[in-house]
Amino acid sequence: MPLAQEVGATFVERADANNDEELDTVFAKAHEHFNGKIDVLVHAIAFAERQDLDGEFVDTSRGGFKTALETSVYSLIALTQRAVPMMPDGGSIITLSYYGAEKVIPHYNVMGVAKAALEASVR
Repeated sequence: MPLAQEVGATFVERADANNDEELDTVFAKAHEHFNGKIDVLVHAIAFAERQDLDGEFVDTSRGGFKTALETSVYSLIALTQRAVPMMPDGGSIITLSYYGAEKVIPHYNVMGVAKAALEASVR
């Protein structure tokens, strides 16, 4: 992972954000690596199927809508549930959004809805 190497990251793990078992494993490793305490969590996760970004928003599939919202929005909740116990003295949880949550952006379609839901989740 070139970015991790470039910034000198000491803890890098891969996980599917939609898989609770994988998240549990990563957070168990993080707990061990960081002696049970973290100060910050950065959520930078988003995904939508390509076919749900092309064409008209009204053509978004039910499965594509579910995937975009689960991956882009619920993942913040899933990560936060695991991170908060490691922040006994408080901490910061940061998520990334995009202008397309507020304005119509060509070919952003269901991701605009997902990012708007993400923003609403942190208010």
